[in-house]
Amino acid sequence: MARVVDVSEQVRLQVPTTPSYDVISRKRRQRNRGADAGLNKGDGWRRSGADQRLLEWSTRLGVITVRQAARYIYKGSHDYARKRVRRMAQAGLVKRLDTAPWAGTVVWPTTIGRQAATDEDSPLRVMETPADSTLPHRLLVAEEALRLLAAGKTVITEREIRLYETVSGANLDARDHFLAEAGVRRSIDGSPGVVPAVEHTEHGSVERWLTLPMPGVHTAFRIPDLLEVTDRGELRAIEVETAQKSLSRMREILTGYRDACLGHNMVPQDAGYDLPKAGALRRQFLGVRWIATEPVLIQLRGHPGGVDPVTGKDDVGLVREVWEESMNTHLFYKDKDTWALSKKNWPLRATALDVSHDPGLEYQLHQRVLPAKFRTSMQEWRVWRKVWEHEVTDDAEPVPFVQWLRAPGNLKRCREASRAL
Repeated sequence: MARVVDVSEQVRLQVPTTPSYDVISRKRRQRNRGADAGLNKGDGWRRSGADQRLLEWSTRLGVITVRQAARYIYKGSHDYARKRVRRMAQAGLVKRLDTAPWAGTVVWPTTIGRQAATDEDSPLRVMETPADSTLPHRLLVAEEALRLLAAGKTVITEREIRLYETVSGANLDARDHFLAEAGVRRSIDGSPGVVPAVEHTEHGSVERWLTLPMPGVHTAFRIPDLLEVTDRGELRAIEVETAQKSLSRMREILTGYRDACLGHNMVPQDAGYDLPKAGALRRQFLGVRWIATEPVLIQLRGHPGGVDPVTGKDDVGLVREVWEESMNTHLFYKDKDTWALSKKNWPLRATALDVSHDPGLEYQLHQRVLPAKFRTSMQEWRVWRKVWEHEVTDDAEPVPFVQWLRAPGNLKRCREASRAL
């Protein structure tokens, strides 16, 4: 029995469908995977300088978010950053994780992505999948590192410190080459630079440039969250802290930094010396900058007015207490204008941790510092933030959200606002 073939069927049989340009390009990216993906004609995409920076910076830091990539690598365009990351994922250079909704899409380099970002013998090629438990702190540190990198500064990341100086059997020649490439210099006869700490091991004495020697019983050394290399080849440590440590533990850490940071030559207290007269004593670090939440800043600086409102006892902060105990540092925080720990290039400087430009990071930070009954979902947190913003909009110095929320009645009002939606 004959069947009538319509025109459409005849056309489909004679003219094959043509895939779109996007489909063809995606298949090319998936087919041409490798460390040189995006560098050759016919790869389905062209790797840009910004793409290469994403591979290099994420390899050094271990992980970044698409929001951070947009902010510091792709000129503020989130849609463009997401598009570039998608292409690199299709080319096998990065992986995307969506296990932490507050962070959005998290990016970390694959094995071939790390090959594209580093030299063949770089220890940075060894990497494990980021863990959700450490993600909040790692992204807060990455935020500061990316800010410095985008401003043209040189930094040494925690991953680099671990791999070049703390891994068993670390190649010291490779470390010294790495330090030279980063612009780090040795201080000679008091010149600007680093005076390495000396660690005595069973195999002899070893210089330590990147790790902080510790005086207490908890650990022999501490790894800073980040190191900044100054224009003169000095190292400045950076610590990102969200929660208070015990007084004994914090005192131990501060003592370690006090003895490793810029000091002055030994002079007796109350002998009429000032810093210029005493003279600078160069050591391992130029200084340390603490980026911290308000409770940690109070621990470092002391309560406003110098009195603990709960105990009624004097509270000048741990930094002044620890620095005043040493004959090599007691002059730094002697004057009142230094008590805020804001003096530039002083051994210790403390600044507030501010991630209000990134709602995801800010939400996660608030959940870490607020007492349990004030924590909530991200969706509800957004509603509560709007209530706070409306209430303090006309204030000259708005009170921080986490402090406002704990004021009597505000939590109840926020919950009522959530139910009203």
